[in-house]
Amino acid sequence: MHTSLQFCLSEKKSAEETWQKAGRIKVDTTTIITEADEEYENNMIEMKAIVQNDRGIHCRPSGIIYKAIEGYKGEITLISREMEVVLTSIMDIIVLGLFKNDKVIVRVSGENEEGMCKKLIELFETHYDFPPQNGSSPG
Repeated sequence: MHTSLQFCLSEKKSAEETWQKAGRIKVDTTTIITEADEEYENNMIEMKAIVQNDRGIHCRPSGIIYKAIEGYKGEITLISREMEVVLTSIMDIIVLGLFKNDKVIVRVSGENEEGMCKKLIELFETHYDFPPQNGSSPG
């Protein structure tokens, strides 16, 4: 959750509790939360990718994708087939179970969000051609 929004939500709860204890009229804090939501939405970018790899995004492509974002200070969210994950580890990519032609929505907020989003789109749309290991086919 965005830091400003977390602060506003905690402040809303504190303000309501304080006013209730004092027996006063509740303060309408909805405006604060709405402004925080708008600020968050204005500082993010969202793009769509279609997985192109013949074997989908399995462990090896997931590792390449995660390595490309490692150390990014912003927040990256991936959405596919009604599942949404905040990207914090390679497992967040793997758990999506992405197959060829699956649609992935990439949402990025933070520094250089457009550049990071484009980089991720390119990686999800890459045809990975790994050499076979232990007699398996490339993928």
